[in-house]
Amino acid sequence: MASSFLVVTVALLVPTFIIVFHSLWMAFVEALWLTPRRIKRVLERQGIKCLPFRILIGNLPELAALCEEAKSQPLSCIKHDYAAYAIPYYYRWIEEYGDNFAFWQGSQARFFLTNPDDVKEVLYSRSPHISRPKRRPDGVKLIDNGLLQIEGERWSFHRRTLNPGFLPEKLKSMIPIMSRCTMEMIERWSTKNVKKHEIDVFTELKPLSADIIARTAFGSSYAEARQIFELQQEQLLLEGKIQSRPFIPGVRFIPTAFNRHCWRVEKRIEELTLRIIEKRTQRRKLDQHEDAQDDDLLGLMIDAMEDRGVERKTMSMGMADIIGESKTFFAAGQETTSTCISWTLMLLAAHPEWQERVREEVRTACDAVGFPTSDSLHRLKLLSMVLNESLRLYPPLPIMLRMSKKDVRVGKTLVPKGTVMMLPIIAFHHDQRYWGPDANEFRPDRFRDGSSKASQSKSSVFLPFSSGPQFCIGQPFALQQAKIVISAILLRYRIIISPQYRHSPIFAFILQPEFGIPLLFESI
Repeated sequence: MASSFLVVTVALLVPTFIIVFHSLWMAFVEALWLTPRRIKRVLERQGIKCLPFRILIGNLPELAALCEEAKSQPLSCIKHDYAAYAIPYYYRWIEEYGDNFAFWQGSQARFFLTNPDDVKEVLYSRSPHISRPKRRPDGVKLIDNGLLQIEGERWSFHRRTLNPGFLPEKLKSMIPIMSRCTMEMIERWSTKNVKKHEIDVFTELKPLSADIIARTAFGSSYAEARQIFELQQEQLLLEGKIQSRPFIPGVRFIPTAFNRHCWRVEKRIEELTLRIIEKRTQRRKLDQHEDAQDDDLLGLMIDAMEDRGVERKTMSMGMADIIGESKTFFAAGQETTSTCISWTLMLLAAHPEWQERVREEVRTACDAVGFPTSDSLHRLKLLSMVLNESLRLYPPLPIMLRMSKKDVRVGKTLVPKGTVMMLPIIAFHHDQRYWGPDANEFRPDRFRDGSSKASQSKSSVFLPFSSGPQFCIGQPFALQQAKIVISAILLRYRIIISPQYRHSPIFAFILQPEFGIPLLFESI
């Protein structure tokens, strides 16, 4: 009887195993061979040149070699014509293959859109067939369930939920908190009791941005959120290692030392984020009438989870959504804002004439207060011009990505399903066709009449925060913070480029200085 049962079991399991194995094998072949070959055929029929395709690795070796070659020839001085240094593969392959070419990130086709009209069409498209690309299946869960990953009605609901957190009146209420955080940082600097000292602003401004985000958006503090930010920095390093190697289906499930470490980091971030959320929900239960300080981003998301407010009948946020959005704002908000301020301070240090002009404007606008108020922020026209020029020369996100979920026509090109479209923002920002012969020079007065009239292009080529329906929701928050921090610093210090500074902008998820930005701060 037992032997008969065993025979029947094996007879049932073997076909099942064969079917599962066959399905997995076909999925493997489809993803890593058939789909890339189809995309290649469709693009080449339209005259688009494709780099040679190799299964699994694609053009990763060539891409890595070009980046290493660029790094072996460091910039000899501070010059803003560095785009070919930051993304060398783009400029090298344009020389070899022309404006229309595609390359392979592993088995994924990547196609550069070099026409601003095509980029505008993609960014303003409401087509459900164009979306942000999903992270690699084996990538770290840095921004899952957040605005940068979700789409469709779910994205629209999240966006509507969070929009009130960035309205003018809400931003105005954040000014005292931003100023207080900034002054705490400056007070730490003043304890050094020397007239001139060196500070790496790229390193120093990260915890400041983190503290401001924690206090204004989550009612927390940097002390509470510090571990989250540090772990997210580690996640970025882990993601860099993952992106530099080919994707092999199924490997992410193997409990290697690297995978186990990634899992531990992800789990710890979720635990810490959940702790901040639960602390707020407990506070709500204890004080049902506490509303004044409960309309920040976290409060808005908890309202959505508890079905309070408008438009809650058909859709709500779950705890996974709140954790995802919190992680997204912690990661994206801190990195982009602190980096933007760092590059701007470097530019002001390198151009003392503009530093003096902005300092005088800030003195006039702020009077005896010592930092901007809601009224004085609107009078900082020169500083706004400097910030725009800094974002043009050093955009936080040099390349944006969009993906075709079905065959879709962009301009004159039929982009096959599964192709990642690369929008080279940094190339547009440095192109002499759009900005004139001084495109690689620091000239803030080009923004005197606003960003829409700054370039010579009919299409928008100034895209530091993207554009269209999915433009960065945190743009006004970031610019307000930048104005407050820079104003407070200029009122107290004269900043000078340190002899230790090495100009080396690199693209590592965002555009950042490879060796930091050490500046000399001289008390005024």
